Amino acid sequence: MTQPSPAAPVSPPIPLPLTLHINLTLDDMAEATLAAAHPEMARNRRHMLARGLTVVLAAFIVIMGLSSGFSPAVFLHVVWGTPLLYLLLCMAPIILLWALHPRLAMRGMRTMLRDGGVREAWAATLQITEEGLTSTEPDRTTFVPWHRFRSVEETPRLVVCALWPYESTILPKAAIPADIAPALISWMAAQIAAPAAGAAPEIPPAPETAVRVTHSLTPDDYAEALTWQRDQPAARRRTQRHYMLFWVLGSLLLPIFILLLVLTDPRPMEWERITFLAERMVPDLLRNTLVLGVATFGFYLFRRRMAARAARKMATRNAAQFDAGPITTTFAPDGITIVQGGAMSRYGWPMVMALGETLSHVLVPLRSYGILAILREDLDPAARQRLLDMARAAGVPTTEA
Repeated sequence: MTQPSPAAPVSPPIPLPLTLHINLTLDDMAEATLAAAHPEMARNRRHMLARGLTVVLAAFIVIMGLSSGFSPAVFLHVVWGTPLLYLLLCMAPIILLWALHPRLAMRGMRTMLRDGGVREAWAATLQITEEGLTSTEPDRTTFVPWHRFRSVEETPRLVVCALWPYESTILPKAAIPADIAPALISWMAAQIAAPAAGAAPEIPPAPETAVRVTHSLTPDDYAEALTWQRDQPAARRRTQRHYMLFWVLGSLLLPIFILLLVLTDPRPMEWERITFLAERMVPDLLRNTLVLGVATFGFYLFRRRMAARAARKMATRNAAQFDAGPITTTFAPDGITIVQGGAMSRYGWPMVMALGETLSHVLVPLRSYGILAILREDLDPAARQRLLDMARAAGVPTTEA
């Protein structure tokens, strides 16, 4: 990972502009997205381990205390006695999940990108200049000046110019001439840390039938957009499966623990004793399963609020990206043009996944290249209707609040 440090702009190691013709895949984009979001992912991984182990330890101590009484002797028995083995067995799934987190994150990112309509493979052209990076691919062209990038990250196969979490420009290392690759990467990092001044792109004139709106993006807007995006049908079905899996595994945890106690008990177990224990425990296990099911369903009902809170926290940690100035978005019959802070992007309508509305926003997800969030109050009724008509004429699914 290459983190830029403040430095004066340096001369490029080769004559510019440099044009690279590259081929990208969904796996490349997943790997690059995780690299750009590395600080967030590492933080989540640490929190998962610490909170998971804390909950398991607290639950174990409470169970032992209720069964044997709360005393220092019971605590020492947990630490030095046979229960330590059971405690480690209960902690093993949390530790295993922590160890597998990078692989699971990669798998989850692939699924999320497929849900977002990302193709399995596509060709692109990158042009590197002293002013910034221009990326051209079917139905999408973007120019990003160096000062808008956050950092340059490296993976074994890719160089990732991270704009902010979940958005980046990808350069496969195989496409960069080997003799200039190290110097070029260092130069790009220096440009990001101390960019040379460049002229801002001009906002193209809007056709008469276009809808142009100047708006801003705040952490609250981003939280609203991300929450809406994660509540779309495919993502909602996946969330339901995850909550159901949590309920099933959580319900099985105590029976498995009791079974381990029985199997490791050195005393012989008689059939009468087994049936007696089953008669005593089955009602308790059913009650615990019901309670966990109700709690899981409650968490599912509040998932939108929890997702909005998590999105707002992430946006707040990356607040600098919201200070890039006002956004000028032009919706025209041939596509969407976005200009902000010296950067310009143009998307054809095939790159638009949907056009949705909430009570406060008009939301336009752009096939995993981000999502536009525009306050409804920034669009007058006539402009909003023209926007809906353009989207429907382009075959874009629309939903109204």
